[in-house]
Amino acid sequence: MSKETERKFKLSLSDVPEEIILSAPKSWVTQGFLHYSRIRGLKIQKKRNCYSLQVKIHCLNRLDFEKSFSITKKKAEELERSGIFRNNGRGVNTLFAIRVRMIGTNGFLTFKDRKEEGSGYEFEYPLSYSEGNNLLKSAMNDLVIKERYIHEFAGHTFEIDVFHGVNEGLVIAEVELEKIDEDLQLPDFIKLDQEVTADMRYQNENLSKNPYKNWK
Repeated sequence: MSKETERKFKLSLSDVPEEIILSAPKSWVTQGFLHYSRIRGLKIQKKRNCYSLQVKIHCLNRLDFEKSFSITKKKAEELERSGIFRNNGRGVNTLFAIRVRMIGTNGFLTFKDRKEEGSGYEFEYPLSYSEGNNLLKSAMNDLVIKERYIHEFAGHTFEIDVFHGVNEGLVIAEVELEKIDEDLQLPDFIKLDQEVTADMRYQNENLSKNPYKNWK
């Protein structure tokens, strides 16, 4: 997804029905965020009619990560419009968060802008298990660790995240939408007054900087 729109709701674990915890699809999610200065190269390359995104990341272990991700012409145009590129392809715009995420054994590198409340550009690319784990070692601040339960309801997919580690005790339900004002029917266990979409403390990047344990 290139343009992401999401809504978040803060729950307590007792709000979540037991059948979801016991039987809903579940995965472990670990994610960290890289400082923008670690991006030593980010540019689009075109050869004939083929496009790729060239990424170079300087890692703490002194071994640079370099990879070429195949993209479509449309995706290349979206990247250009997003304003992600800095210093003529030698860096990334500081308005973008750089996320490394492991979901089970699958890794992902994501560039996500911070410009809009609940909505913004997001560009995600697959990583191998070893690539993802290696990049996580270069993450700044704390890692965000959570169990994710999937709940399908009224045509939408709700991701219910039960946090662990430095964010122990936090439970967030998140749903992605086509647009921020899209009609959304909530399951009975999620209430409208629990919405925290506009509260930037609940953004995963901020939970790595100022974890939930520090709020109490």
